[in-house]
Parts: sequence; structure tokens; C-alpha cells
Amino acid sequence: MAKYTPQELANTLKDGLLSFPVTSFDARLQFDEENYRKHLAWQASFPVAGLFAAGGTGEGFSLTPAESARVVAAAVDEVGGQVPVLASAGGSTAQAIENAQAAEAAGAEGILLLPPYLTEADQGGLIDMSAPSAAPPPSASSSTTAPTPSTRTPPWPPWLTATKT
Repeated sequence: MAKYTPQELANTLKDGLLSFPVTSFDARLQFDEENYRKHLAWQASFPVAGLFAAGGTGEGFSLTPAESARVVAAAVDEVGGQVPVLASAGGSTAQAIENAQAAEAAGAEGILLLPPYLTEADQGGLIDMSAPSAAPPPSASSSTTAPTPSTRTPPWPPWLTATKT
């Protein structure tokens, strides 16, 4: 459950140091949770405004959704009470949706929604691409078609922070 409203999170992040910790891996290229947690605790000992888990340094495109969910859950568990944790959501639209839902389930304060690789789009196109990732999961009684900005009624889910520049 998010502790910040979208506006509170935006205010917290806009003036502070943003931390993008590298995800730790072992010699077998498996997630090294113990060392990752140590690194997070060290970073959280400094006055950081937000910590971006599972992808701010490029590994988000290499992690499976299950691996990403595990990294985000470890980050929220380790430092979520000290600093807002935001999770990466990217790749295909389906993968971004899965990442966003896992981030919410883990208690992340928001997501860093990354557009598909090498995509050229105007602001409207990016909003259209982002809408399915921000939508709540369909219930058994609802349509399985993800809403678009033209069919979705605000407000956006509280765990998704969007700021205009």
C-alpha cells in the first residue's frame, strides 16, 4: 500500500537525490539478494529522495518479470520504510503491465515507466502507450481490453505518478 499520494511523491522526488542502485548478481548470473540488500541499506543511509529498483541502470530489460518482482519486493522490504521505492516497468506493453502490477503488490510507491526501446513518439503517443500499464487488472466480470486515455476516467491509480513538464 502506497504511503504517498501522487502529489506528495512528486514533491518528494523533485528536489532530492534520486538513487538508481545496480542490481546485484552472483557468479551464476542469479539475483544476489543478500548483497543487493546491503547496497540498498548503504544507499538509504544517505539523504536520498527516491530509490529506483530493477531497471534504472539498464538491467530492467534483462530481468524477467518474476526476477524484477523479486528485486522490487526486496527493495521495498529493505528500505521502503526509509525512502520511497519506485519500480521499473518496461519492455513490451504486456511486460510493463506485469511489472506495474507486481510493483503495486510489493508496496512500491510508483513506477518508472520506460517506453519500448527505440520508439519515436510525441507526448500523446507516449500517453497512449502508457495507459494499459496504468490500468488496474481486469476483473472476471470486466472486459479484458485495457482502457486508453480516451476511455479511462481519472484519477490514475494512486501508485502511478505522472508529472507534466
